[in-house]
Amino acid sequence: MTLNIFELLRKKIVELPFEIAYNGDFIMREDFKLILKSPLKVCGNATYDGQIVNLKGSITGIIEVQCSRCLEPLDYQLNVEFDEDFSKLERNEEIYPIEEESIELKDMVIDNIILSMPFKFLCSIDCRGLCPVCGKNLNKHQCDCNKDNIDPRLAVLKDLFMGD
Repeated sequence: MTLNIFELLRKKIVELPFEIAYNGDFIMREDFKLILKSPLKVCGNATYDGQIVNLKGSITGIIEVQCSRCLEPLDYQLNVEFDEDFSKLERNEEIYPIEEESIELKDMVIDNIILSMPFKFLCSIDCRGLCPVCGKNLNKHQCDCNKDNIDPRLAVLKDLFMGD
């Protein structure tokens, strides 16, 4: 995902509107992999103040995630707003690099997606999850497992609440 900013850097234009679609099956880097169910669209406007190129826009698409309780796959609609800076001269954690006369958007896109994701995904609010004994999906099947398996070190605590 590369954005050509030649005209912006040469000050031939004041603002560069862009829309880039990434059509792969997944987007990844060493520490992260995301399965895409639809093209990932990155659109917005780029401006240049003489030193820093600022990109403002949004990232949209559908990704595949797992329910945190039952581990079933589900589709999640991304709609991420971003406001990021790029520079040839400055290099730090908050400013992405400009290579030649283009900007590689992949790291910026992945960073913004990671920061916008919820802590856990649920297929439904009523998801019952997996049986802790046999591992069956309790949304699909009821199991007959004995769930009163109490750690013997904590068994004394059970008796405290029986009197109430």
